[in-house]
Amino acid sequence: MPTKNSSLIHYLVLLLSASALFGIIYFTNKWFFISLNFLQARSWLPETVRSFFVESSPQHLVNELFSPIRGIVFITSFFVLVTLLVRDIDWSRLKGMIFPDWRMVFTVFFVLCVLVLPSDIIRMADEYERTSVVLFSKISEIQYSERFLFTALAHTLYFRGGIFFLVFSLLLSIVFIYLLVFWFVNNGINLSWWELLSLCLMTFVSYKFYSPGYPDVLMHIFLLLALVLPLSSVGWLVLFVLSMATHEANIFIWTVLALFFLPKANWAHYTIIAALYVIIRFAGSGFDGIFTFTPRVVNDVTTFDALLNNFHLEITGVFFGFGAGWIMIIMALYGLYKDEKFREVGLISILISVGILMTVLGSDTARLMGWAFPALLFSWRFLAFDTNTLRVRIFQFAKVINLFIPPLYVGLDGIEMPNGFYKLLFGKLFS
Repeated sequence: MPTKNSSLIHYLVLLLSASALFGIIYFTNKWFFISLNFLQARSWLPETVRSFFVESSPQHLVNELFSPIRGIVFITSFFVLVTLLVRDIDWSRLKGMIFPDWRMVFTVFFVLCVLVLPSDIIRMADEYERTSVVLFSKISEIQYSERFLFTALAHTLYFRGGIFFLVFSLLLSIVFIYLLVFWFVNNGINLSWWELLSLCLMTFVSYKFYSPGYPDVLMHIFLLLALVLPLSSVGWLVLFVLSMATHEANIFIWTVLALFFLPKANWAHYTIIAALYVIIRFAGSGFDGIFTFTPRVVNDVTTFDALLNNFHLEITGVFFGFGAGWIMIIMALYGLYKDEKFREVGLISILISVGILMTVLGSDTARLMGWAFPALLFSWRFLAFDTNTLRVRIFQFAKVINLFIPPLYVGLDGIEMPNGFYKLLFGKLFS
């Protein structure tokens, strides 16, 4: 067991590493040159150093100093965070846990690839693909710097652009499915292959296939690791930091989980890290409150305006976020309420509410609703052990019927049927 002093040291190291990781996300070329101008004015710097800064072109300085330093800081901070995570795992408990059979995972993966044919890198994922090529290497304006970790790992591991970035995304999808099964079996639930397939046809899994290249898969892996690994609060907070470095909107789901799963004594640590992220993001924007705290603008239209103009797509997207999984969620909430398990009712309800809130703030409605997938997992766990015959039959019906609900891209910009077997069956219906 770690001592109080060692835990404090771990938290301090975690905070320092989080500062470094968040800092490289928001420390832009602009701030780099502001820092250089500050250093050039320091009389204590050797003349040779100051002259180097003055005589070098901006592009040369970025290529030779900024990008390499950024890469070094990333690798160092990431390594420290992963080390903290590995040290925090209770390995004796982990060895006693049940590990799924990879064969079923790969079987479902390949069946999914037939039903929902993986596409090339499309939509906003194009920007992530380009970032994976230029990151740490040359001057380039990175549009989505706040979603840094996914592309940084792809770049560091040489899955850069084109086919390799696609492969990297699909490999992580396999890991995500494996962790899903890991969560179920260690909660005493043995999934058959068709039940796993039904689960994976819901948006929070299928979107990773028909529109690969988004950072969702990595941040959802971190979320599952927080739910399945035997960790103390240090390891849990490490996963929160890594998740925030992957996508800024994670803070909504993680805050709910922190309230329900993180010990009260550690809520202050969570709040400090979350506040640190917001402060660094605010500073990185050049102290632009409009950029930091207001909804995103796409094609000169705010997400609020798009929502008001396409409210029918909002409702459709929320439904396709879980498909028949909504039946499971509603039945679980009813059963939990009847059993007076109000804590679980509150957890699932708040997660669903947060998911709907994110669809209001964003534009990829079904995709963002799927981010609340822990609510579905907790609902499934309750129904798997439910003794009410009617609810069990409805639960089985929902799993079967979900196999016949085609996974769709539903956003405020429209509905799209992904390529694959489902498109052959339902393509005309949704064209």
